[in-house]
Amino acid sequence: MEPRQVLALLRQHGRNTISFQTLMPGLRYFQSHESGYIAYVHDKHVWLAVGDPVCAPQDRMLLAHHFRKAAHVAKADCCFLHTSQEMRDIFDLMAFGTIKIGEEGIINVPEFSTSGNRMDDVRYGCNHAAKSGVSVKQVGDEADLLAGITALTRQWSKMHKVNHFSFLLSMNPLLYAEEKRIFVALHDSKVVGYLTGVPIYQRNGLYFEDIIVSKDAPNGTGKLLVVNAIEALQQQGVAIATLGASPLANITPDDNQDYPLANKALALLREHGNTFYNYKSLTYFKQSFQPHSYEPHYFCFYPPRLKRRMIQAVIKAYSPGGIPRLVLSRISKELRALRLRTQRAKGPRIARSK
Repeated sequence: MEPRQVLALLRQHGRNTISFQTLMPGLRYFQSHESGYIAYVHDKHVWLAVGDPVCAPQDRMLLAHHFRKAAHVAKADCCFLHTSQEMRDIFDLMAFGTIKIGEEGIINVPEFSTSGNRMDDVRYGCNHAAKSGVSVKQVGDEADLLAGITALTRQWSKMHKVNHFSFLLSMNPLLYAEEKRIFVALHDSKVVGYLTGVPIYQRNGLYFEDIIVSKDAPNGTGKLLVVNAIEALQQQGVAIATLGASPLANITPDDNQDYPLANKALALLREHGNTFYNYKSLTYFKQSFQPHSYEPHYFCFYPPRLKRRMIQAVIKAYSPGGIPRLVLSRISKELRALRLRTQRAKGPRIARSK
């Protein structure tokens, strides 16, 4: 598919909050008879799709069915990462396995305010940055601001290894810039941070895809960027905004009862995984803006038996270098212990005579 074709369909059907990421370079596109597409990456024997199928609601099940069938012909497992609740309900009907992997805070833009005790931390950060001389500006076609964004992106990329498979970490702030709302933080006339908001077309919303702050920026610069961006969106008639999903957030044992080993692995990642993915501070930052509601995110897969290669594909989407050996060893040890306890609870096996 040509990028212009993808963009046209996305404008017409994009509803999942991460649907704009289906435009990122390096993705493959699956199409069938329906008007729409599924964006995915192919890693050995796993087809890992980005979010939900991008098509009319009545075509989602059929398009997902054809995608699953094509993956089977290619001897690959069929997986969807960051699936919405409404698509998860469809996958339940299709006998997919489903696991909750986190949740996403949704801010109702017209109702957003920094007043109240629960916003103390946000107000403090914004005031500190402003008093330090930081200002926020929405970007048009100013060459100096665009150059500052490019320079800061280059600096960030040197510190974070990202490959083509890691679509969740891709950094292309100026790609499709005409579709985005971009804000920069300025300090002494220098770009010390930026925020890119990408459209959620069918929800009149914006997903704050990148919030990048220089290591030299005054404290509170990130919060000032977010608050100023939301206040600008209030004037522009935008309905919702989101800072994206928080992986591993608010997952209870009741959420994934069919997959107790997966639940245990997620619990271990919450306990030990911060060493390779700084999700705790990211979750705290996102929650500090007091979202008005939360939406769950799911990992859906077929066949419905969770396989190691499926897990490895998801890990690559978040962390290209994989899980450090120390963390992986700890998780494997805990899972082996849980498997033994489960087998003992079921009682000894009885051998059948031939």
